[in-house]
Amino acid sequence: MTHIDDTQLRRFRRGELSLDELSAAGRHAAECEACRERMDASVSVHGLRTWIDGASDGYPGIDAELLAYLDGSLDAVTSERMEQHLAGCERCRDDVDDLQRIAKPRPPLRWILPAAAALILISGLVVMRQWMTPPSVVSHVARVPAAPAHDRYPRADWNALVRDALASGTLTRPAVLTDMAMITGRLRGESANAANALTPAGVVVESARPRFMWPAVASGAEYVVAVYDGKREVARSKPLHVTSWTPARDLLRGRTYGWQIEVRLGSDERLIPEPPAPQAVFHLLGERELADIEAARALVPDDHLLLGLLYARAGLVREGQRELRLVPEGATLARSLERW
Repeated sequence: MTHIDDTQLRRFRRGELSLDELSAAGRHAAECEACRERMDASVSVHGLRTWIDGASDGYPGIDAELLAYLDGSLDAVTSERMEQHLAGCERCRDDVDDLQRIAKPRPPLRWILPAAAALILISGLVVMRQWMTPPSVVSHVARVPAAPAHDRYPRADWNALVRDALASGTLTRPAVLTDMAMITGRLRGESANAANALTPAGVVVESARPRFMWPAVASGAEYVVAVYDGKREVARSKPLHVTSWTPARDLLRGRTYGWQIEVRLGSDERLIPEPPAPQAVFHLLGERELADIEAARALVPDDHLLLGLLYARAGLVREGQRELRLVPEGATLARSLERW
């Protein structure tokens, strides 16, 4: 095939490459130094890490273990250990989230692994990580020409968002985070600690099929996850012996959900969080907010300031901090998110 161009890289980011195109791109990148260098130039500090030795710092390796975990090819014992590690390790949960974004809406990861293996550089870089961030050189059609800050973007609301944020040096906390804090803030004692250990809780999530995770209670325990929209149950897992679960169908966007876990150990059954404490809650990113973020990713993919502000406005705090920290003018704004 010919060299990998900007259009192909953007299509990969949006999940639009076919399996044949993905495989061909992977084989080409493994052999073409020029395309590998272009990918190197696009590396940012998203959740996926650069690995020379998959377990050199005590964390699971992306290529050797996390992909196998998501693909379902780990044995039962190793998979359960991975679940327990993810429940207590935010760093690895970030990596899992990023890998899931790469894979969706493509077919299961087992069909992508051969291409991913071809994309691992000799230096140990996982090229799938590199492709998550669009290249620093984009086509003239997609790049917004340099212009004064007030009209640097093709949309007036984006210009106003950036202008106001830079002028004030701070950001307004979205109402949805305040609403969730009013619920979770009423938790007390042991029940509060249990709720805080659940993921997601008190946050906005982007994926319509979020991964629910919780700490293990005891060896041999059985778990059932129940998700509620108000008082109406909208999703329920089968009995599980692992400590994470992803629903098989999309949840409705723009809604705030509660969830809890039924723990069964022999004849003993209890709930986490334990009543009368309220359920753990999270908000699923709305269609309009998602469309704004997707539009920015397509039109100005290397503009971390705008992406960070759009994430923050939508309540995606961790994602907003990650993007804003990549640019000097975003450092103060990133710090303001820590107070949220």
